[in-house]
Amino acid sequence: METMEKLLQTLKQEEAYLIKDLAMALRRVGLWNDNLSTSNVLALSSKAFEVFLDAIEFQDTNSIKNSIQKLNEQCLNLGVPPWVGIKVLSCIRCLLYNLLFAKFQEDELSFMLEHVNKAIDRMMLFSKSFFKEPEIFYTSSCCEKFEEIKKNYHILFEKISDGCFINQGGKIVFANRAFCQMHGYEYDEIIGMPCQLLLSEDSRDFTMERFRKQLRGEIPYDSYCYIRQDKQGNKFYTENRAKFIQYNCKPAILGLCTDITTRVKLEEEIKQKEALSLIGKLTTSIAHEIRNRLSAINIDLQILQDNLTLEGNDQRRLEIVHEQFKNLGDFVSQMMEISSTLKLDYHVVSIEELINV
Repeated sequence: METMEKLLQTLKQEEAYLIKDLAMALRRVGLWNDNLSTSNVLALSSKAFEVFLDAIEFQDTNSIKNSIQKLNEQCLNLGVPPWVGIKVLSCIRCLLYNLLFAKFQEDELSFMLEHVNKAIDRMMLFSKSFFKEPEIFYTSSCCEKFEEIKKNYHILFEKISDGCFINQGGKIVFANRAFCQMHGYEYDEIIGMPCQLLLSEDSRDFTMERFRKQLRGEIPYDSYCYIRQDKQGNKFYTENRAKFIQYNCKPAILGLCTDITTRVKLEEEIKQKEALSLIGKLTTSIAHEIRNRLSAINIDLQILQDNLTLEGNDQRRLEIVHEQFKNLGDFVSQMMEISSTLKLDYHVVSIEELINV
């Protein structure tokens, strides 16, 4: 919903510029002769953009039909054949492609392109009922536009580094090149494959349950991490952003997955370093406490050794105790030195003197 509001806000903010650009585009492609005034061209462009915004904001069938009716009436009022409305919608699509590609990226861009194309395609479909000659819809110019749209889609989905897929009925029905490469399959192999085969056993139940919840409409948008499994059985950490959509008029899940194996390894290394740092601090604290008590005991032993008159084995035993306490004290000092934080001393030195040291 937030992305849809952002799309509407962007379109309304750029409305004046888009209408002007639309009028210029219609002039360039020569949809009518020069007898049509500039004000009429702007009026038609304004009406076309107005009904397009209605189709985006109010996506039900009746709203779209009403929008097309308004556009058709505007064409008739200006003495323009109804099929011109189709040309206008095609020009709007091209202008919005340039705008959205310049302002948004990845998930937001995909969402907005999907809704823009859905609105325009449905408007074109309903426009056929106003044609006196329906075959006009299939002019070479329109075919070229659709080819251009197809090319843009190809660039969008095939050139991104993230894996894009559609899960419908528990099977992969669409996948881009990156998704195939991430799992080690060719496109023909992965289409129709059950999603479970692409998941590690550790993540299978968890991931499929989230898919099922989305298909039931409980989670419109979801983001989570799981472990994928490629064709050779290798496992990799993966992050997936999934959205509930309608694909070929049936519920489906559109997913965008990213390999996060390197990120997870770095996080694990950071955790290990933090754990080692904590152990070092704890070791230093314990060693400090032990050394303080050893110092007190060592002083008392020294006093006893100086004041007592012992002979033979008793004197030797006292000396051994004193030596062992000294060794234990040295060991504790080494522990504190090893566990202490390394401090680097940065200063300018002579390379010649350093080599000769």
